[in-house]
Amino acid sequence: MKMTQLIFILLALIGFSNAYLVEFEVTVPRFYTPLFDSVYLAGSFNYWQTSSPSYKLERQGLDDLYRITLDLPAGNYEFKLTR
Repeated sequence: MKMTQLIFILLALIGFSNAYLVEFEVTVPRFYTPLFDSVYLAGSFNYWQTSSPSYKLERQGLDDLYRITLDLPAGNYEFKLTR
């Protein structure tokens, strides 16, 4: 039984080792997004939750640049930006 548990743990660790830090960076013109509006990332990786605080992009200073870094497993994803 102990060997089975060890194999399961090793397989779990191998499965998690294929994760990547992915940075999303977008320039949003103020004409389309007022200064204090929030921008969110929704996609197949978060079940298309359009206003989840975990996927809120951070504004970089007063620039029109927004950024978020996610730890995602290897794969193909669809995504969109929302306000």
